[in-house]
Order: sequence, then structure tokens, then C-alpha cells
Amino acid sequence: MAETISKSERKRRCQWQEDLATTLSTLAENDLRGLPADAETLQAIRDGRSLKGGAGKRQRKYLAKLLRERDCAEIHAFLEKKKGSRLRENQRDHQAEHFRDMFINAAIAALEDSRQAQIPWDGQWQSDLLAELLSAHPRLNEREIRQAATSYAQSRNRLYYRELFRIIKAALDLDSHA
Repeated sequence: MAETISKSERKRRCQWQEDLATTLSTLAENDLRGLPADAETLQAIRDGRSLKGGAGKRQRKYLAKLLRERDCAEIHAFLEKKKGSRLRENQRDHQAEHFRDMFINAAIAALEDSRQAQIPWDGQWQSDLLAELLSAHPRLNEREIRQAATSYAQSRNRLYYRELFRIIKAALDLDSHA
């Protein structure tokens, strides 16, 4: 199943990349030498330092575009060493939001399929991502995840949306501290 991303989620992801670009543009030259990035990204960072106002904003947006096209895990790890654990915590939050959205999309798709087939929905839905996540994070409770996603798909009540996020985030936090 293709991942469905809402317009708001796309905007949030773009904003996170712009924040990362802003952070990178404030790094000292000594820090840039150790940054695990390609030459084009490093040049974009250096170019943006001297620019002010609208030109600086355009350069940061260009840098954010470059970062969206690349895997930023190494850059996040580098900045985490420099800036502390808040970056890693934000990354876990974003990961939990992504998982939540994927599970909810799978449950909604299963509900819509049963409605189109005009059969009663038993609340069951399949997700390869859930199986992968359960094997990677054994502290997750599959029943709670399935129940919260199913409840949200049926009622669209934001309470279940937030509850699913809390379940996933708690498991990710426990596994990262273990």
C-alpha cells in the first residue's frame, strides 16, 4: 500500500528540514569539517552563511530541499553529539508519528475495502510495517495498536489518534533507553 501523507504532514516535514538547515548554517567552520555530508550540501551551508534577509531565507530553503533528497540520519547523529539528546528525542517523536499515520492509514483502507465490498468489518487489518516494528521493538503491544487504530478508523475520534501515538512513543522510548 502506498503511504498516504496529508498536506499538513508534508508541511511539518518540510519545516523540520528547514529547521535542520537553519541549525546547520549556524555551525562553525571547524564543525563543518567533521559534518558527514556531501560537497554540494557543505557548499550550500557555506553559501548561506553570509546571506541575510530574503536571500538567506532562499538559501536555507534550497539547503532544506537538498536535505530532503538525502538521508539525514548521519547528520542528525553528528548534531546530536554537538547539541545534545533533544534532537534524538525529536527524531523519535517524528518516527512515532510516522508509524501512527501508517497504522491508521492501513486500518482506514481495510475499513473502506469492507465498505466497498459491502461486508461487515471485523476490525482486522494487515500491515507489514507492524510486523517489522513488533520484531524490532518487542515491548510494543500489538493488540493495543490494532485496537487504537481500528477505533480511530471507525470513529475518527482524535482520542484514539493520540493514544496510538502514546503507545508507540512509549515503546520507542523504552527501547532507546534499554
